[in-house]
Amino acid sequence: MRSRENLRLLYFIHLSLQAVSWTHADSDPGLVVTQGDRAVLPCEFQKFNDSSRLYIVWTFNPRRMDTDPFQVILFQDGRVRRTAWNLGRRVSFLNNPLQSGTISIEGTHSADAGLYQCLVVNPILNHLSLIRLINVTVLEPPSTPTCSAEGELELGSEITLTCRSFTGDPQPRYSWWKQDPKGNIPLHLLQKDGIVVLHNVTEETSGRYVCVSSNSLGSESCFILLQLLIFQQEENTLAVGVTVATTMAVILLTLLSLLLCLHRENRIRQSRSLPENQVTCVPVVDDAPPSQTALTEQTL
Repeated sequence: MRSRENLRLLYFIHLSLQAVSWTHADSDPGLVVTQGDRAVLPCEFQKFNDSSRLYIVWTFNPRRMDTDPFQVILFQDGRVRRTAWNLGRRVSFLNNPLQSGTISIEGTHSADAGLYQCLVVNPILNHLSLIRLINVTVLEPPSTPTCSAEGELELGSEITLTCRSFTGDPQPRYSWWKQDPKGNIPLHLLQKDGIVVLHNVTEETSGRYVCVSSNSLGSESCFILLQLLIFQQEENTLAVGVTVATTMAVILLTLLSLLLCLHRENRIRQSRSLPENQVTCVPVVDDAPPSQTALTEQTL
């Protein structure tokens, strides 16, 4: 229903403009406000004794949207009408619309930036009318940037670091740093694109990298950790090497003990002429005193 009313209104304005005698057409050089502040968009016109058929229409063409202009606020038949678009209740006529077409926008933010148009039509007096264009810029600090890295984390490879804030006016500038215990190491300062390329990386490339996005209103930062695969491979190789060396040492010691035991058994059999099944492989200490059985055998 509302869209039909808007179409009828625009059609009426189109027909009215065909018979309009333009008394004034002005383009404002621009209005600059800071995010969160109040924006006042002037639109003054000549006062008439009979304003019963006065029409004031404000439209808006967003800077970041490729669309047709939106109707923002309308004064028609003595009543003020707003649209349900982004501005909502934040936009209003600053004074009585019969006296002034100036509007105000409360709590501005980035989506409010763009081209505003005020159209005043009074068909009573020779269709005298006025049109005014105002370009609004909303300054805002950078949004928290996003840090990312592309490339193979291997020795000799190439790594691309990217930092980007999606909002911010004036356009944010970027600086990259590598954190170091001895002091931060600047990579590239005051970049517009936020891209840094690390060529032929080495073991020293690993570490924490910080990007700062800033403009005249503030700054935000993000960081990314780089850990080359070579470090992980060396750690894994070292762990595997220690495990293998330990295992081999245990095996060699076991074999050596077995050989020594077999050699000792062979000596005992030869000296005592015992059957093989009566000799067991047990460690024998040469310095131990002879047992009672051994003394008996020697006496016999």
